Amino acid sequence: MNRRTFLGVASGTAAFLGCRKEASTPGRRVVNVGITPRSSMSGLFVAQERGYFDEAGIEVQPHQITRSPQLIPLTASGELDACLPSINTAFVNAVSLGARLAIVAARLTLGGVCGTSNVLYGNASSFPEGLDDLRRVKHKRVAIPGTHTFIELALDAMLGSVGLTVADVELVLLQQEEAVAALFSGRIDALMARYLSVDPAKISARYVKGPALADLMPDLQRGFVLFGPTLLNDNI
Repeated sequence: MNRRTFLGVASGTAAFLGCRKEASTPGRRVVNVGITPRSSMSGLFVAQERGYFDEAGIEVQPHQITRSPQLIPLTASGELDACLPSINTAFVNAVSLGARLAIVAARLTLGGVCGTSNVLYGNASSFPEGLDDLRRVKHKRVAIPGTHTFIELALDAMLGSVGLTVADVELVLLQQEEAVAALFSGRIDALMARYLSVDPAKISARYVKGPALADLMPDLQRGFVLFGPTLLNDNI
């Protein structure tokens, strides 16, 4: 998989199942690594091009998966050898059920993300005075992709900084692409963005940008390198 393919639209979990390949160089260990379609994964491809994996005697084969939580069961089952996930409840649940998984390295902090990550955006009509004061979000319709997710935790932490909780807003469950459109049309008042490569507020005056979780927790560890049982058992 080259960088152009990586930056394209992910086709989902089924894209790689059954596609474990032999090493192109005989005797070299193949390591199948799950990634999501994010620019923050680019370090993996830089390491490939600079030959770091070749020097270590391994061949890394990236497999693109749509969403970070999907990486966890695939790694726990051995379909993937390792993955580069973000914080998510799937990992906590898997470990609590006895899955052999281990965080072996830190990879990304909130402040080290290209684009916008964990940022609150509002509809300009709903927030004519802007979103610099989070207390204005009270009783508003705020879209998140799902409950019991890192995004919900991030929103709750941000609201907590002004004495509110997610119970003080009307949560609307929408995937991010739908939420961006709904925010533009005014069907929702605000959107807690997981990740956007382009700042919507710079594209249209209908969007207003609010604070980011990184403003409150700039050094929070957001991404990790996770090993599954195939690597933990082999100690390569």
